[in-house]
Formats: sequence, structure tokens, C-alpha cells
Amino acid sequence: MSSEQPRILLVDDNELNLFLLMDMLQELDVVPIIAESGNEALKFASRHKFALILLDVEMPGMDGYQVLNQLAGNPDTEEVPVIFMSPNLADLEAKSHSTLLAPVDSIHKPINKTLLVDKVSTYLKLDNKYQFLSQYYQDKIRTDNKSPEGMLALNNDGTIVYANPTAVAMLRSSLPQLIGLYFETLLERSHHEVVSNWQNSVLYQACKNEKTTKVEHTLFWCGDGHKLVVSFVAYPLAEGARSISNVDTLIVFNEIQNQAYSDEKLSALVNFDPLTRLINKESFEEITHVAIDSMNPGEPLALMLWNLDHYDYINESLGHEIGDQLLKAIAQRLGNCLPSSSTLARIGGDDFALLIPALANPRVAITTAHALLTVFKASFLVGGHEIFVSASAGIATCPESGTNVSKLMRNADRALKKAKDGGRARVEMYNSAMALANVASFEMATELHHVLHKQQLYLSYKPVINLLSTKLSGVEALAYWRHPEYGVLGLDEFQEVAEEAGLMPDIGEWILAEACRNWQSWDIPAGAEGFRLRVKLSLFHLLFKGFEKSLDTILSVTKFDPACLELEISEANLNRDNLAAFVTIFKVLNDKGIRIILDDFGSNYLTLATLEDVEFHGVKLGGEFLRSTMATPRCDVVLKSVIDIAHEYGAEVTAAEVARGDQIALLRKLGCDTGSLFEKEFGADEVQKELFSDGF
Repeated sequence: MSSEQPRILLVDDNELNLFLLMDMLQELDVVPIIAESGNEALKFASRHKFALILLDVEMPGMDGYQVLNQLAGNPDTEEVPVIFMSPNLADLEAKSHSTLLAPVDSIHKPINKTLLVDKVSTYLKLDNKYQFLSQYYQDKIRTDNKSPEGMLALNNDGTIVYANPTAVAMLRSSLPQLIGLYFETLLERSHHEVVSNWQNSVLYQACKNEKTTKVEHTLFWCGDGHKLVVSFVAYPLAEGARSISNVDTLIVFNEIQNQAYSDEKLSALVNFDPLTRLINKESFEEITHVAIDSMNPGEPLALMLWNLDHYDYINESLGHEIGDQLLKAIAQRLGNCLPSSSTLARIGGDDFALLIPALANPRVAITTAHALLTVFKASFLVGGHEIFVSASAGIATCPESGTNVSKLMRNADRALKKAKDGGRARVEMYNSAMALANVASFEMATELHHVLHKQQLYLSYKPVINLLSTKLSGVEALAYWRHPEYGVLGLDEFQEVAEEAGLMPDIGEWILAEACRNWQSWDIPAGAEGFRLRVKLSLFHLLFKGFEKSLDTILSVTKFDPACLELEISEANLNRDNLAAFVTIFKVLNDKGIRIILDDFGSNYLTLATLEDVEFHGVKLGGEFLRSTMATPRCDVVLKSVIDIAHEYGAEVTAAEVARGDQIALLRKLGCDTGSLFEKEFGADEVQKELFSDGF
């Protein structure tokens, strides 16, 4: 056998079990080494480098726990992953919550061959990453700290892709349970509610700028609800190391062992936001729950959610440190203006929550909210900068808008969204109209679950014309829903509901596949070089985890040439939170030869920043933008500047929904490349006759 084959140490006092293990592992390209006792296992472990140890728990003399304890206490063997083998996994799990004494995984006896091979294969695939990161840790990071150090490796999304055995033990978990979790999961008690915001975090930004960041004390919530008080350091990996390991950040943490220190800090860590010293979301919800239970008849309470407007601008232009100082200043100013009976909390990021009990009537909440808006009229002096910032608020009252915490929070959030959509620096109260809209959205979402198998979707096509040559340069696929009650609905009329219901990946996949099938059914004339199919997709679908795989399947099944495909996404949906993920999928699509078009160009404040980060193949001027611009006296100046900006970044420009001859002439003069000019749309069976009969 080659010396490069990974070694696996098999430890069991039963010789028959060892031979069975060796037989099960025959199909894997490994070197199995057997040990019939704990002492023998420790000798082998000190002499050889093992990728994995399969360790029997119940052995005479030195049992598996004692062996593991000595392996974990030896710097030469502490990083070797150990899988326990035991007939009593429940007992094993109960005994394995010591700082050192815990395997990375376990398997039940009698051992199932398929399960064993799957587990071993998984760890062998990770072995190179283990070895590289362990060596990197030893060479560049390992401190003089005598206590065990847990290490977590995070990818660019903040997902845990590796944990060393010490981390597994300290977090009272197993390696399979940790891999794939967001790092934020360790920081939140309600694990199922965690949504990764890693790329907006201070830690990510610091590591992105190659800065090491230390957090002196915080809580890690273990999988079993255990609270671990820790200090940790976030280390950015050097570029070469990132490319080898696909790891961006190493989190190295220690448990804070001083009990007096832990007890002193624990209450603050659990109940308070460490930045603003306001109470945190958990405590706010508990206080609100108590307030609801103790309400007096005729004395409603109000729950407000506040969010700063364009807070990201401040973070990105002045830095996160100034942003944090601003949050502290806002918390202090709000706190000084509140009624004595109210409760203010910071519930995350730039989000604040306010509880006002015992109101004379619900309208008092609106008066109070408008009074608080004046807090933001004066500037904030932070770090030598004068900063003006506004905020928006959403209000829900009990019992009118809900009688439990979750419903009040949800409805206040809906009102906040309406305030944001209405222009920001506004206050909205949840009302019956919003409730009816929510009911309608719910009913539509329910109907959308059946839209595909009922075959209620269909496509029509609009021609795209080259304005210079006036020849056909492509067709644009438009999706519609034949709704049994409301008639024909365009994609824009149901897309948001479909996205919130998680249905856009399925609907978008159908749209793309149907458009490709239709294309292949047409007899496209010779000389159609550069002729393309344009399909508008939801950004939510594009960023869906399985998108690339489904796209490849569609292209393969329909035998569609990706060089003939243009995917159109709306700029209005792009923001700083999803831009990095979009850039990743954009590169994948670009490598396949697929062109990406930015729709509604000019609708979003990200316009120039987006073109800087992404070299779009084309942009599309929306119909509403064109109509409003062309109604102004200096429309040629405005349009010329927009078209020139797009061309400066190498993007072709398409004009949407333009039909008049004078408009076409103006757009051609200003340098617009293409346009979807016909008001009439064609069904898939009409395209051949209506568009291709006269050639190009």
C-alpha cells in the first residue's frame, strides 16, 4: 500500500470486531492499523499520524474515555478526530460533556457497514482540511494559553466548515452537528430563528481587511442549551491559505474558567445588549409577555419597532466603529425622551423595540412615535463627525393587533415595512387594511402552491429590436398566471408573494425550462447570429442554493446553447446584503457564456456601485422611468447621461415598452442599443409565423 494512504486506527479488545471492521473498510483506500487495548492504541498514536481513530468505549483496563482523555491532553494527538463505538450511545452522550472528554462523533454497535463507510468517508474527505488548518493553527496562531483552545473554521458566508476536537467537546456537540451551522447560531439562544448576517458583521469586515479581532467575553449557546462563557479571537487567513482550505476565518476560543468572573458577567451577557446596554431581544420579549398578561381592561399597550434609515451608508463611509458609537448615542437620546413606564431594547443591528403599556387609547402610540421622530431632527456628533440620520417606525397595539408577543412583533414589522416603502422617516400603525392585504397575500400564496400542477402559468414573447439596424435581435419571455378569479396576472403582480412563500425557485425553473423548450421548437432563420432569448428571473431564485444545478439540467435536457441565453434581474432587489452572493453566481453564469441584464436600471441607489462590482452585459431602462423622463423638457439630457453611464461600464442599453416613432428616433439618436418596441405580445405558437416568416 502507498505511504500516502490515510491511516485509520481501529481500537477494540475483541479480535473478531477488529477483523469485521477491517473487512467493512476494504472498499476504502485506507491503511487500517489495529490495537487490542487502550495502552496499545496510545503507543500507536504517538508513533504514527492517523486521519481517524475508531475507538471502542467498553474495554477492560483502560476504557475508551481514558484513552480519549490522554489523546486530547497530548499536543501531538489532540487534533486527531475520534469516533466512539458503543452499544449504549445514550449513556455515552451523557458522559461526554467534559471539556476534554468528548469524541467528534459516535456509532452504535452492532455496526452497520453502510453507516460506517459513510462516516469514515466523510472524515477522510475532510482530512486534508484538518491537517492544513491544524498546522496553520500550530504555526501561526497557537497561544501560550494553557487551557484548551477550541477552533472553528468559517467560510465566506460565516458557515462552520470545520471544528477541532476541543471545540466539539466544549460546545457539547458532534462534528456533523457543527458543520454547516452559521457561526451566529452559537450566539443566539433560539437556534431555529438564526439567519446569517455574517457579511454585515464587524468580525467579517475586520477579517476582510485582514485585521485580527478579539472579543473579551460573550456567550456561546451549545446545542443542548448549555451556556458557555468564552473569549475568542477571529483570525483572517492569508490569501494563499484561503485558496487552499476554502476557509476565510478561524475563530479560536477559550472558556472563561474564573467562576466569580463568569457569574458576574453572565446576567449582563444574557439580558443586555453589550453595545448600548439596553435590554436585548430575549429580555424584551419576556417583559412584553408579562405586560400582556397583566393588562387592565381598557388600557391597551403598544409595541413599536424602530429602524434607522440608510444606516449602511454610515457604516460603509465612516466605518463600523463610528456606526457603533452612533447606535449608542441614539439609544441614549431615545432613552432620555421616553415615558417612565416604557421599555426600550436593541433587538439587533440598527433595530430598536419600544414597549409602552397602559395607554389611554391606541392613538396615543402614534402621538408618542411622532414625538420621538423629532429626536432625529438634530444631528449626532460622533467621533468628530456631524451625522444626520432618520428613522422609521411600525406600531402594533394589544389587543387590537394581536394578543401575544410573536403576533405583535410580526404586525409591527409589517407596519414598519409600510413606513419604509412610503418614503422613510415615517410612522405607520398596523390596521385592518394591512390585515386584509395579508389575508389576500396568504390566499394567493396558497393558490400559488397549486399553480404548476394545474398548468395555470403560460409564457408570451415580446420582440427585442436592434435600434440601429431595426432588425430582430431576440425575444423576451414574459410569464403570466391565468388566475381563476382575478384573470390574467403578470409576474410582477405575484412575484413578491411567491418569494415570501418560497415558491419562486419552482416557478422560475418552470419559466426557464418552458422558454428553452419553446425556443428549440422554433425554426430560427439563418443569419440569426447574436439572436438571444431573454428570461426575467427573480433574484431570490438566482441566489437559491440549487439554482446552478437546475439550470445545468434544463440546458442539458433542452439542448439549449447557453450563449443564446440572457437572464434579466431587477436592480430594485439588489442591495448590500445580497450583492456578494450575487457576484458569486454572476461569475458562474458568465463562465457558462450566459449574459446577465440589469432591469429597472436607475431605480435603486446602488446603481453606480452595482456597475462597479458587476460587469453586467446589459441594462434595461424600465417603462415607467422612460415615460416619466420623456415627459420632461430636458429628457434628452437625462437619457443621454444614463445611457452614457451604462456604456462607460461596457453594458448595452435596452429601452422597455416604447412604441411611438418619435421615441424610437430619440433613443436611437441618444445611442440606445435595443428596445422591446411592440406593444403586442406573441404566444409561443405565434412566434414562428409573426416574427420569423420574413427572416431577419
